[in-house]
Amino acid sequence: DLAAQELRHRHRMLVAVVNTFDLYDASSFGADEVKYGIHAGAVETSIMLALHPEAVRRAALAEFASLTRTLKEDFVLASPQGKFGFAWQAQDLNPAGAVGNAKAADEGRGRALLDEASARLAQFLAEFARLPLEILKARD
Repeated sequence: DLAAQELRHRHRMLVAVVNTFDLYDASSFGADEVKYGIHAGAVETSIMLALHPEAVRRAALAEFASLTRTLKEDFVLASPQGKFGFAWQAQDLNPAGAVGNAKAADEGRGRALLDEASARLAQFLAEFARLPLEILKARD
């Protein structure tokens, strides 16, 4: 987002911003996993199983509890995730560097997420390509 804003400001560019998590609906993994399983949990591991199953260390798949879930008991706003978050790295959320239930990963659901993401990204890019540059307004 910051880079896109900087390019818009400095070079008057129309810049696309896409977060891969917004390209698919992962609700089939459950609300808890969608909220807390944000790195190498069920969703990302399912995608990896669909793309490169040989790269997934299946013996290491586990449920990696998130610091975010633990903190929510005592902190309403101060959290690694959310509108009032703080900067974090994966090992801050779980010492293993993974967060979520990787044991729930499934290659078929990973393929479905990739198909949905591909379709949405293609749709977005087609729409983005049609946007007229005239929507950008010059600064006063």
